[in-house]
Amino acid sequence: MVSDTVIGAVIGVSGAIIGSLVTGAFNWLSTRQRMEAERENLRIRQQAETERRRGEYYLQQKVEALMSLYAILEETRREYKKTADKAVYGEISQEEYDDVIDWYHKYERAMDRAAVFLSDEQHEILLEAFNKIHDTNSFLHRKVDNPKQSDYSEFGLSEYNDRFNTAEEMLKEEIRGPIEALHCSRY
Repeated sequence: MVSDTVIGAVIGVSGAIIGSLVTGAFNWLSTRQRMEAERENLRIRQQAETERRRGEYYLQQKVEALMSLYAILEETRREYKKTADKAVYGEISQEEYDDVIDWYHKYERAMDRAAVFLSDEQHEILLEAFNKIHDTNSFLHRKVDNPKQSDYSEFGLSEYNDRFNTAEEMLKEEIRGPIEALHCSRY
């Protein structure tokens, strides 16, 4: 028969093997859970980074569109004012009228491009300036056709300035917001 020593040794070795297997299984499960948690953490960080980059991209597009619109609005304002002033003190040619109409269309395109980044209220402010430009077109056109019959009071300089000032201030505020947000997020 088998001696007690051999049986004791077999039980001892079996216990050690079982203990090692159980410890190995726990280590394997623990490692697997840790790796899954790390993968999930990495996925979340990558998703957050992608969303941050996407947000920065759209903010950049917004700022560029609004800055372009602001520059065109300023230039349109100057060109219309210069042409209207000239019309008051004399004639304007068809070519001068056509040049100023080009600014009308540039402003319209820039406004349409930027509209996606603006609230309805903000877009309405830009439309009010646009409508004032449209009214000025009528004044200038009459001045081309009948230079002696136009009255400068038709131009409405005060309302013209108010509409443009309101649009410019709104754009400045809207441009500053994303720039400040980007600046704060980086520091």
